[in-house]
Amino acid sequence: MNPYTFTVKENMTLQAHFAINRYQVSLSAENGTITSAKGDSIYIHDYGTEVKAEANANKEGYYFTGWTDLKGDTVSKVNPYTFTVNGNMTLRAHFVIYRYQVRLSSAENGTITSKSDSIYEHGAEVKAAASANKEGYYFTKWTNAKDDAKGDIVSWNNPYTFKVTEDTEIQAHFDNSYRVRLPAEKNGIIKPGDTTCTYKTEVKIEAVANTGYHFVQWTNARGDSLSADNPYTFVVTGDTAILAQFAINYYNVRLSAKNGKVESSGGLYAYDTKLEAKAEADYSYRFAGWINAAGDSLSSANPYPFTVKGETDLTAIFIRSKYLITADATKGGKATGGGYYDYEAPVEIQAVPDSGYVFIHWMAGDSLNLLFSDSSKLNFTLSWNTFTSYRAYFVEEGKVNGEIVSGGEARAYHAEDVLHLVNLEGFVISVHTTDGRQILQFKANNTEYPAVLPAGIYILNAAKGKGRYVTEFVVR
Repeated sequence: MNPYTFTVKENMTLQAHFAINRYQVSLSAENGTITSAKGDSIYIHDYGTEVKAEANANKEGYYFTGWTDLKGDTVSKVNPYTFTVNGNMTLRAHFVIYRYQVRLSSAENGTITSKSDSIYEHGAEVKAAASANKEGYYFTKWTNAKDDAKGDIVSWNNPYTFKVTEDTEIQAHFDNSYRVRLPAEKNGIIKPGDTTCTYKTEVKIEAVANTGYHFVQWTNARGDSLSADNPYTFVVTGDTAILAQFAINYYNVRLSAKNGKVESSGGLYAYDTKLEAKAEADYSYRFAGWINAAGDSLSSANPYPFTVKGETDLTAIFIRSKYLITADATKGGKATGGGYYDYEAPVEIQAVPDSGYVFIHWMAGDSLNLLFSDSSKLNFTLSWNTFTSYRAYFVEEGKVNGEIVSGGEARAYHAEDVLHLVNLEGFVISVHTTDGRQILQFKANNTEYPAVLPAGIYILNAAKGKGRYVTEFVVR
């Protein structure tokens, strides 16, 4: 106890003792942490002790504002704060959130449709929106409007949502340029190609089909039909994609022939189709080649492969076949008129005896074993059943050709549709027209043979061994 009162009763020695004062120091933080101690701390310090108090914000976007005492009075705005203990002390560090200025502006041809100028706390979410205020214009981008980064692109989105972390100035931009895409399509091209045009520009495009194809129509990217005009003119009112539709060409293929036929069939065929034409000649004709509608020679191949490239007219050309007529003679004369003849051409061959010889008859056929005629001059038209080999027979004057027919004189005549044969039994009988066409051939077994023949002159040949008989008869 001081003061201390006592009663003296004897000698006394008293000594006063002093100890340094000790004080309580309490440190705390609002929206922060005391970093010079662990958490909110209460410390006992001797009088006069120098203490360093330091605090940091424990939330993003907060900043230190000062130290206050127990009454709330500001003690210091310094951090860290060093002070001397001279009594019990309570200090509190204060942190407050940052607040930022956000300014939104619009370039020409547009306007800001959200709040344009305001104060926001750190981390606040701001929605910036803008719209064009002139026909044909559209939003393109947000750029930084602050001097230190002016023009930097911030976002392509509209509206654009962002968190505030600093003073912000952004500007909306607008444009009226539109992309016109004219993608190259298979089987053709589009002129002039992709381009960029301002609103309401008039654009003229033209489709050019590849060889073998033709333009059909214009469509948009969804396939909707726009126009069948080519060239096609349209007005740009937005981003545009236009496609040209092409289709393959179909061409008529006509195949024809004269004096023959074409086995392949004509018709309608797509461009570049591969076909083959094959021709077959009529009797007595042979294939010569193919010509087009203009008469130009194309090929002598048969079959003829070709590729359809356009309207096609193919004509197979046939020419008459040449036939060899041979005419020779036995000793005692000569035969004239042999050689190559066209089908259906007139033929004349003649037997000319040498001096001292007489003409007897013609033998004909591939083996020259058919008695044909006893007329020295033969005139006929070359046909499908005409003999092509002939031989003229001659004998010396006064001599007989071969054996004498036994039993008397041979004779033949035609009456009432019956061919009467005298002394010709066992002979092979052949009847020809005067132009060489064989009408009958049989072996005579009796004297009468039914023969209904049209009116005309006929040549009868009878052959047996070396015996020969030739005569003419008339049917009226």
